[in-house]
Amino acid sequence: MPVLWGSGSWRCLVTNPLSSTPLTYQLGTSSAEVWADNPPFLSGLEPLPSPPEGFDWRDDQAHITLLINSLLESHRSVFVDAPTGIGKSILALGAAVPQRTIICTSNHALQNQYAAMGIPSITGRKNWPCTHPKNLERKSPNMADKGACTTKFKAKDCPAYDYCPYFIQKNTALASPAFTTNYHYAAAMWRGNPPRSLYIGDEAHSAEQVLRDSHTLTYWLPDDRPEEVITHARAMSIADIEYQQLRRMTIEEEMEGDPDEKPYESIQAKRQRKARTLREIKKTDPETTIYALGNRGLSAIPLVGFWPQVEQALYLSATIFNPYVAQPPGPVAYVRLPSPFPVKNRLVYMDDEVALTYRSPDSDYEKLAEKIDDIIYSNPGRGVIHTPSYSLANRIQRDCHFGNRMTVHKPGDRDAAIAAFRRGERQVLVSPAVSEGVDFPGAQCTWQIIAKLPFPDQRDSINMAIHKATPGLTETTVARTIVQQSGRGVRSKEDVCPTYILDASFRRWFYPRNQELFPKWFRDAVRKT
Repeated sequence: MPVLWGSGSWRCLVTNPLSSTPLTYQLGTSSAEVWADNPPFLSGLEPLPSPPEGFDWRDDQAHITLLINSLLESHRSVFVDAPTGIGKSILALGAAVPQRTIICTSNHALQNQYAAMGIPSITGRKNWPCTHPKNLERKSPNMADKGACTTKFKAKDCPAYDYCPYFIQKNTALASPAFTTNYHYAAAMWRGNPPRSLYIGDEAHSAEQVLRDSHTLTYWLPDDRPEEVITHARAMSIADIEYQQLRRMTIEEEMEGDPDEKPYESIQAKRQRKARTLREIKKTDPETTIYALGNRGLSAIPLVGFWPQVEQALYLSATIFNPYVAQPPGPVAYVRLPSPFPVKNRLVYMDDEVALTYRSPDSDYEKLAEKIDDIIYSNPGRGVIHTPSYSLANRIQRDCHFGNRMTVHKPGDRDAAIAAFRRGERQVLVSPAVSEGVDFPGAQCTWQIIAKLPFPDQRDSINMAIHKATPGLTETTVARTIVQQSGRGVRSKEDVCPTYILDASFRRWFYPRNQELFPKWFRDAVRKT
């Protein structure tokens, strides 16, 4: 049953059974932890599913697919915490085989990976040229996202429709039993109702923010101030004033402008859209919405209700952890799979000497630098140091004896710094921007350091309001980031890359209080220094 957390204006319904003991399901040579509203009974005699066409099962993938499909039969939302090396793409295809499916990814690279596996792909209009004859006559032709079919007429009325590359790829995919796209496209195109019975989200730890953003209502205002949280009363007052101003607009104002240079969206259509946005903002529930003003707009940010409203949904990631904090549609099941990599190759060491805060004296930073120097001296290979900020990265380079061996970069220079590190120009990469989406296999990285726990930036008032309103979200986010960071250097069974967590806060209180947030395969690797 849902439990009501919090009080006042930030109450939020959250279902969280992780404090209970999970069920254990045998997966051939390994086992899985399962929390489920309707746990299935598996005797072990069930026939294993056939692999997707053109592929073979490896390790325990057939047993995992059987478990996932059994959970999907009795649950609306199934979350699978699948560590690197499990083969999430094959598991997704195994679940998709018997149903009409949409597979969403976090980026085009992963989307292309599915396309290479034979799954039709849809990418957005901005990736395709507009083939309308008049557009091709332009000196600088527009892409399809600026095509006349977006506002002037229906797409099927365009004389170039039959050979428009955007619609060719889209229609081909929609006619297939399964297709892949990215979260942003799916959210913008179908919001909560994609045209499939099964919704599969790969790299699902990034889905929550994209889906929340897609359901955020924003009304444009000429205000360049930094975004700040405001009260429900103030938001409604602004919405009322803006709505009345829209209603007072005259037809003469709507007809302004050169008729030969028609905008892609008429003033009349813009006015209607803006009025609709204001009406939707006024209908929002203050108990489950955060209101913000600034950054050129008035925004209503949802805390719940942004998950796709489909018959079934399967979410896969190496770091899902606690999916219950965002209240997905139920019944809900959550599966933790084991890591296929040996524990001895991915040990995590907790230190108990330095716990940095904003009030830490210089002596604490000096102790941290000494610790880092000791690890570099003891590990001749190349390493990565994870920091929560650029300022700490720069201070580590300045204070460490081996600072001349370190690469530190600015916010816009991450890719160049990573390339230089991979070429071996420096022994150590110090960065706040390589927690995920970057792999350092083999000799590229043989040790890692987490210098400080990655708590959310308290200067971001919107993000802090979301965390305050959603119990467990801060702890889940920190744990998720730590596991992402610790996995950057172990991408195969042969890789060896220990992780040193030097922030004493992890050993003293964060890990003891939040052990249940970490998957068993991570807990098995934790050691005290």
